[in-house]
Amino acid sequence: MDPMGFEDQVSITVEDEEILSLDSEVNSYPSNPGQFEVFAKNGMTIIDEENTEHEVIKKCFLNGMEQFGKNTNVVAIHRNSNSSFTGKARKETFRIFSEAVAKKSGGDANIKYACVSSSAMDQYGFRHVLLCRVILGNTEPVRPGSEQFQPSSNEFDSGVDNLSSPRRYIIWSPYMNSHIFPDYIVSFTVPVREVSRTRVVRPNSPYMKFVSLLSMLSNFLPRSRMVLIFKYHSEYQVSSSFLSNLQSLFPFLRYL
Repeated sequence: MDPMGFEDQVSITVEDEEILSLDSEVNSYPSNPGQFEVFAKNGMTIIDEENTEHEVIKKCFLNGMEQFGKNTNVVAIHRNSNSSFTGKARKETFRIFSEAVAKKSGGDANIKYACVSSSAMDQYGFRHVLLCRVILGNTEPVRPGSEQFQPSSNEFDSGVDNLSSPRRYIIWSPYMNSHIFPDYIVSFTVPVREVSRTRVVRPNSPYMKFVSLLSMLSNFLPRSRMVLIFKYHSEYQVSSSFLSNLQSLFPFLRYL
């Protein structure tokens, strides 16, 4: 099984305590048809811009964007209403496992917010970031490119890339249904970079499968270089499959 890594694709650092302390039951209403119709159909409610909850999420998001924050425009913030039977069941499951992990970990389930983003714009020119609550419990370091697919012992619940300053959380596949809970979708726009008018020269060489290319490269590249190539290719496969795996778990994410 592949680990589920929450890739920090837009370098967002979320102030967890501010968000976790919010009252999640006030001042939201069904999303309007049009740009966000698909969110409304999947139980998402838009948060009023004058709501404190909206301000906190927006501030944390823009701060996390760092130097890009000043040019970023937050268009809308949606909250998972958990109104369906499945949504209520998933929320209750998350609560039960939060309590179980807290009991195991000395009283603290170590719940954090992690983000999943899509680099592609939708038909309206919007980009979207999903904020999920994740149960980390006791974490252990997992190095990039590691083939680890489960906790190294019963002592640990999840993995991080760096214990002192984590930028990536790793939720193991068996815990996807219980340790991940999608809370918010932040929709935003950023200035489009100027597209170069220089004519793009496309390669005219025949298509070659990556496996065949590796076989050819191994004939003249040293073993150390081949190890690095395999490592980077493995990391790419994990990161590119992450969003599709999460989308299979939460269908409405197919539209992010």
